[in-house]
Amino acid sequence: MELCYDGALVLPSSYAVMDEEEMTYLEGGKEIANLSKKQCINGLCAIGLSPQVAIAGALTYTLAKCLINKVSKFGGLATAVVAGILTWAAGQVIAFGKGLARGALNNGVRVSWNWNPFKEAVGIGITVKY
Repeated sequence: MELCYDGALVLPSSYAVMDEEEMTYLEGGKEIANLSKKQCINGLCAIGLSPQVAIAGALTYTLAKCLINKVSKFGGLATAVVAGILTWAAGQVIAFGKGLARGALNNGVRVSWNWNPFKEAVGIGITVKY
């Protein structure tokens, strides 16, 4: 078969047009939310003014500390694995909070989830809309 691209490009009949959302899905991620600036501001206000958030944060901290104290008695690999998982989870919470703050200062954010470790870090991804 001889290939010659001197003329116009002709796409095959099975060609499918895809938008950005479909490509994100095929690349190994999923868009969770597309938040406007107002939604980001409202979310930050709700988090900051809610006493339940402070209670949940204190409870989470206490549970994590308790878990680390129990697992640290085993030492070695078990402690490292639990500490790594808790550190990753805390990083996800921080990333989401920073994303909301950046969205409130700009025109909003797109929040996505990536499960493919070969593409980028597994977890929450924030894209700021400028």
